[in-house]
Amino acid sequence: DSTRLHQATVQLKRDLELAAALGAKAVRIFADEVDLGEDRRQVMQRVARNVRPLVDRAAELGVQVLFENTPTFGQAKWWWWLLNLIEHPMLGVCWNVANAAAVGELSSISVPNLNSRIKLVKVQDVQVGTGTGYVPLGEGDVGIQDLIKRLMGIGYDGYLTVEWDRLWLPSLATAEEYLPDALSRLHGWFQEIAEIEEKGRKVAEKAAARTAPKPAAKS
Repeated sequence: DSTRLHQATVQLKRDLELAAALGAKAVRIFADEVDLGEDRRQVMQRVARNVRPLVDRAAELGVQVLFENTPTFGQAKWWWWLLNLIEHPMLGVCWNVANAAAVGELSSISVPNLNSRIKLVKVQDVQVGTGTGYVPLGEGDVGIQDLIKRLMGIGYDGYLTVEWDRLWLPSLATAEEYLPDALSRLHGWFQEIAEIEEKGRKVAEKAAARTAPKPAAKS
């Protein structure tokens, strides 16, 4: 309704100004509420109408506005479509890979489709349909290693942030237990991928050297 829209608009303006004052580069927002009688395309159109005027203010402040996908709109196609509707350089996506996995979308689909529109990535691993679902990185159904490969494939140079929802689920391990292990696993995967790429580069160089034209013999 109009009251909620006004409140959300005022709050986002405040958030953008606070982010600029703090030197933060982006503000993350959600757009996942489906009103009675709306279909998903109508939601995206409504969001586009309401966000477009605010993005110019974000540009003045030098702060990006990043939409985070939720299970309601977990697939990349919705955010690709929305960003096409608005078409503004200060807009992007905070990609939550676990929310994409929850609706059955693999990184092999999400990452190439969104490509440079991905400005921030949130990782956590889950086993779909089992209790709280949250497990150590690499032990669930999300496919973190494949995500990393896909991100490196598009030249992504932003942050990977690890999300751990113990505030909402007190039964989970503490952050002091979980986060160092997550960091260690991420470092290990990045190292493995870098070593594979280096081996591939050397093989390619050797193959190129073998097939390169040999210099003509001097008479």
